[in-house]
Amino acid sequence: MAVTDLLRRDEADALVREAHLNVHRHPAGFAGVRARLRLSGERGVWVGRAELPAGGRPRIAMAADGPSLEWVARELGDMWAARRPLAYADGDGRADKDMPAGQEGPLGTVVHLD
Repeated sequence: MAVTDLLRRDEADALVREAHLNVHRHPAGFAGVRARLRLSGERGVWVGRAELPAGGRPRIAMAADGPSLEWVARELGDMWAARRPLAYADGDGRADKDMPAGQEGPLGTVVHLD
């Protein structure tokens, strides 16, 4: 492997590390969240409550139909998981990275993660 390839990989890792450090995450020991919900869609409008415990699945109390309730639970679960405390080494730090030469996107440098 050429030295320039190694330098590109190091630069790619530094960019991904910086992005990781700038993501808002809940602090370790964060207990969770309770919130009121309002879902408005083609099938109707529903109100309810959600509880998102640290390390657990969302608990939804809403009289919505099955598909709408499943969608709410999935979306809240995804949002919640993205905010959990996670060390770089346990997430994107594990992946090999490459930065193709001369490849820029509309938002900046393109980095490929394996």
